[in-house]
Amino acid sequence: MDEKQFKKLLVILFLTDILLPTFRFTTFIKEAPIVYFGFMYSVGAYCRQYLYCREEFSHSKKWCTYLWWSLIGLGLTIISLDLIGIILKKDIFIRGVWGFVKIFSTFITIAMFMYFVTIPKFYNRTINCLATATLGVYLIHDNDLIRVVIWKTFFPNEFYLNEWWFPIVIIIKTVVVYIVCVFIDTMRQKYIEPIYSKWLDKIWPLIVGTFRHNGF
Repeated sequence: MDEKQFKKLLVILFLTDILLPTFRFTTFIKEAPIVYFGFMYSVGAYCRQYLYCREEFSHSKKWCTYLWWSLIGLGLTIISLDLIGIILKKDIFIRGVWGFVKIFSTFITIAMFMYFVTIPKFYNRTINCLATATLGVYLIHDNDLIRVVIWKTFFPNEFYLNEWWFPIVIIIKTVVVYIVCVFIDTMRQKYIEPIYSKWLDKIWPLIVGTFRHNGF
């Protein structure tokens, strides 16, 4: 697809999966995590293909500024809605803040991606290791089976929602989940992937040959 079609696709996904659900509109997507995952990957592809090559979007300092303003906007939004909810004694404002978190986190992710794409190239083994584990971390923890265990069974978030140290609990849980998932994915890459990779290397030429033989 060309750039115009790409933009239309991203706008539709943003409206149906992020913006409209934030304001309590029901869409056919119903906030499916895999859709948001696909949306962010599509955004990354668009930025890489159409923005990175343009002079006005190739300055890392500009993206760093966008990143900080997005973080500030996110923080102010959370504080404002929490205060409104406390003053009016309406939980809907406190619960609804997560929709705005998703909106701002989208812009934060884009700004971070473009910042690292546009900075001078460098090599860091630790960063590369964490980068290769990102997809694995997402697939391991953000699914219907594990998500319930992390956020509702293991130190349930709602038990600490009204405590002043609730942000500390969230930060610690997030860091622990990330470290554990990185460890699991690293073990997979080191010990499990070589096993099925060898088997796949042997069988893949047979699969490709079969499809070609049948005219695919």
